[in-house]
Amino acid sequence: MKTEHTDNTIPHKLFQYMLLKKPILATNCNPIERILKETNAGRVYKSGDSEDLAEKVVELFNNENELTQFGINGNKAVMDKYNWNETKSSY
Repeated sequence: MKTEHTDNTIPHKLFQYMLLKKPILATNCNPIERILKETNAGRVYKSGDSEDLAEKVVELFNNENELTQFGINGNKAVMDKYNWNETKSSY
């Protein structure tokens, strides 16, 4: 669900799923949407819109190649950018 909190935080589980090559389907919370668009690791649906969610599920179900590619893209993004070795120098 899109809230002020979810628009200002990034859940660690997003990167855990990406590392495991899981394609992501998530609501349009600002940071998650930005990361998914940047990495092409999944699809975003409009929060609270069950029809949009259903459409995205059907699209993904009907495109196994895209699911596989989302998983590969997500894993690569975590290995190359979204990991402690890459981000620790900025703190």
